[in-house]
Amino acid sequence: MTLDELLAIKEQQSRPLVVAHCGSTSRAREVFEVERLQDTLRGYIVLTIGAEKGDGELGLTSGQAVLLDVLHLWKIEQADVVRIFNVGGYIGESTARELAYAQRLGKRIDLLEYAPVSLPEVRCCACACEGVLYPCEYCGDLVCRECSFDADAWDLKQFGIPVGHWMCAECGGK
Repeated sequence: MTLDELLAIKEQQSRPLVVAHCGSTSRAREVFEVERLQDTLRGYIVLTIGAEKGDGELGLTSGQAVLLDVLHLWKIEQADVVRIFNVGGYIGESTARELAYAQRLGKRIDLLEYAPVSLPEVRCCACACEGVLYPCEYCGDLVCRECSFDADAWDLKQFGIPVGHWMCAECGGK
């Protein structure tokens, strides 16, 4: 296929979603590989890790490690969606910073595992508190108990909403 033929096909499409992957490379290595492939096959542009800071064979200096952290912030800035690979509910220091930055930028945040989050600088999308936050199953925003609906407390099956998950009052599960 020629370049002009590919460009003609491209012109008929809308811009693909840009997704940034974040998480602990030591705890989520396989998840990064699987999700990179899955998101690519979904038609997303995937911005993911290019090097593992903890890989001793790379021999990175502390200055190079900082530059990799900054580079990942640029990826988050470019993304439409930030996916947090919190395997076992774990969010380390670097991932917590990335999550706080994505939230500060108003990015949609998708957590791999829907588990409560309590991290400094990560705030409720509605009231800006720093308490224990729950990810909305539908929009990905993090909300505190006071600003969310616990689907377990409502008979929502009749509306097609699965119970056992949190949803923020902002989107109401839509």
